[in-house]
Amino acid sequence: MRARHFLALFVAGLTAAAAAGCDGDGNNTGGAGGTGGSTGGTGGDTGGTMTTTTSDTTPTTTTPTGDGNDSFAEAIEASVFEPGQNVTLDDLAAGTLDPVATDQDYFKFTGVKGQALLLTTYAKTGPNSPDGFADGFPDLVLTLFNDKEEQIAQNDDPIPRNTQDSSLYTVLPADGTYYVKIEEFCQVLGAGAGGCDDAYFDAIEDSDYWLGIFKLDGAEDGTVIEGTDNDMPYSIADSEYVENSNGDGYFAIAIEGSFKGAMDEDVFNFTVPNAIPVSQGRETAVFELYPTGVDGNGSDTATGLAWIEDEQGNVIAQVDGTKLDPIDGYPMEAPLTFGQPYSLHVKSGGTPPNGGNSFYYLLHYRTGSNPLEMNDSGGMDNDTLANAEVLPTLQSAGGFDGGFIAGDITAGDVDYYVLEAQPAAGDNVFATCSAQRIGSGLRNLKITVIDADTGNALPGGTGTETINGPATLGDTGVPPGNATTIVLKVEATQDPVVTGTYYQCGVVFIPPQ
Repeated sequence: MRARHFLALFVAGLTAAAAAGCDGDGNNTGGAGGTGGSTGGTGGDTGGTMTTTTSDTTPTTTTPTGDGNDSFAEAIEASVFEPGQNVTLDDLAAGTLDPVATDQDYFKFTGVKGQALLLTTYAKTGPNSPDGFADGFPDLVLTLFNDKEEQIAQNDDPIPRNTQDSSLYTVLPADGTYYVKIEEFCQVLGAGAGGCDDAYFDAIEDSDYWLGIFKLDGAEDGTVIEGTDNDMPYSIADSEYVENSNGDGYFAIAIEGSFKGAMDEDVFNFTVPNAIPVSQGRETAVFELYPTGVDGNGSDTATGLAWIEDEQGNVIAQVDGTKLDPIDGYPMEAPLTFGQPYSLHVKSGGTPPNGGNSFYYLLHYRTGSNPLEMNDSGGMDNDTLANAEVLPTLQSAGGFDGGFIAGDITAGDVDYYVLEAQPAAGDNVFATCSAQRIGSGLRNLKITVIDADTGNALPGGTGTETINGPATLGDTGVPPGNATTIVLKVEATQDPVVTGTYYQCGVVFIPPQ
């Protein structure tokens, strides 16, 4: 899906170890302006290497030639790579969408029932692209079909949305031949869709892409696959956290499990390593949930509640997998203490059908956060407009000025922040805050953007978080009017069970489009 105006709460470059790129720690803040991140607080850069191990392999490049694979009957055989196998760009299936507005390319491979796979594409993350959201390259959609040519799974943008190149974690339901269709996003929308005009396609100058299909194996570090019986807790070994080549973080971990009944609950014990400090903000563990069904990862059973407990059994974070956003998912981002033990719990969101393909996937990584709230400690507070905490000017991943914060709301608390940055002529104010949508126990999180000089809210300048979406001022933001200094007010109530009090916010100034 083409980029939209996200206010990423924290940008963290990452890729799973199975298709190595970057780890789950990042240095950038923000993500507004449609260039990455998500309202759940993750996103960022993809890595420039391609390998099924965590070692670095600089890819050599080739220019894809020819086409002729425009139907199931003409599908080209694609390699399926073994766990631990070093893979360069030359080894991948390659193609060109020509013409990009109408071409659909088909590939095929032989699969085995129960095989866990990662299918991933490279166009905006290819060798000629500056970043994962670059203009001038196709916005790919990947669709998986069985040997009856029936759709069983699909991905537009990966979760977390750190690029527009498709990436799909799945488990094959049967032995047989499988087909992969690659096409431009506008083809999925259909003719005449908004923004899919001649000008959009004329701007695509390089329509080359690559397709990688990688087997996943729980015996490989960086991949955790639940055993046949998870009634007893499964311990995620320390070795699963594989240090990256830069020594400043760890690769993400893919976690696969299966649901054996409507009441099935899987438990994974884990301790996030603390040997490498995060680069910014507070220590945070992230678990990304994936959509299921034929328009998701292909599982026939939804993922239900997922939560994290501490050693005392306190639920510090919880999300509902049945409420996934189709683009951004529903990430559980839990501030916790690295080096301390916790447990991840995952429940079924439905009744698995007999003989079905009832699996789930989570992507786990550690990260930092937006800059931390300072004025709720040391005898100071930011509970009034007069005591608003200053948010220093930081740029979003889209290059727009704003301010970003990771805060907490406790009983009776209200937080005010004044932005050091000021809107330029013609800018609108964009703001996004998430709490419940990233697993916090805060409920009804409300944001208000205020003119600091008058103390009044800007017209349209309020938003409230729900189970279905973050607190936001909408896709077009609100005009600042005569306001030159903007204040953000944050308030919320508390869930009686989930103890997390955290939230993340971003405010930026962007010309309306």
